[in-house]
Amino acid sequence: MKGRRLGKRIFQRNEPVTEGEYCICPKCGHSTIHVKGRPCRRFLCPVCHIPLTRSQNSFHSKELKTDSAKSKTLKYPKVDIEICTGCGSCIDVCPVEAISLIEGKAFIEEDICTNCRVCENECPVEAIN
Repeated sequence: MKGRRLGKRIFQRNEPVTEGEYCICPKCGHSTIHVKGRPCRRFLCPVCHIPLTRSQNSFHSKELKTDSAKSKTLKYPKVDIEICTGCGSCIDVCPVEAISLIEGKAFIEEDICTNCRVCENECPVEAIN
């Protein structure tokens, strides 16, 4: 049977694909279309060999590799300092260490951030959006 390779596994062509969602490497930006029912974290990036994360943005790895495309197409997560409690949950889950605490509030360095948005899902008070 013919199939296509996603991560380390081969899936049949007739498996449902979730439109507009991607499995993306938080380090290098390599992306592949998300297959419904298959967690992204089960696949490893062929470049970095780290687990992929889910992204609902419709961008591709080529756009992530250039700074001009990055600044035009991606909106980075922002921290609402009024809500942020400085708990550090976002720091613990950031795969590229782009978040630090400054004066007891989370700060995201856009130069390092890969826009994987793992921090957004982890924040217990929803201060990152």
